[in-house]
Amino acid sequence: EHRRFLRRLDHELKNPLTAIRLALANLAEGQERSPLLLGSVERETLRIGRLAADLRKLADVEVGVLEQAQVDLADLLREVVAAVEEQGEANGRTLRLALPAAPWPLPSVQGDPDLLFLAVHNLVINALKFSEQGDMVEVRANEQGNHLLIEVADTGCGIPNDEAPHIWDELYRGQGAHGTPG
Repeated sequence: EHRRFLRRLDHELKNPLTAIRLALANLAEGQERSPLLLGSVERETLRIGRLAADLRKLADVEVGVLEQAQVDLADLLREVVAAVEEQGEANGRTLRLALPAAPWPLPSVQGDPDLLFLAVHNLVINALKFSEQGDMVEVRANEQGNHLLIEVADTGCGIPNDEAPHIWDELYRGQGAHGTPG
């Protein structure tokens, strides 16, 4: 039922989003407009579209349908940082990417590029969300033996020790997260 709900939500969101984007394109071509308003509507429309795609991917994870492709992890991390910066999510925080260059760059990995992007993006957004202006969020990756390690570290408030066991519970929100959207 959960998967059916997610797929239906994805399906139901696609058509209105397409209609909104077409209407915006027509409005932009023919009438006076407020560029700020149109830009905001376009960004939100794209955001809802990304949400729908993310929900579809998450539904696929539950049934084990994953795309397998060679993923350049360094490029993927650069895309995540660029997307967060482009969306203005850093908002007074320093966002830094640290990737090894010597003695060699990170190797590619086999995986689902969309889900890898989504996982890292969510970690970065949460790190920014629970940090203060002036704090630093650092995205870094390196090789650990036969594995690659991706870390999102920040100087924010952190997770209390008694709540740490629950971070993998679906939709769990700690006491410090109440009042913070998302």
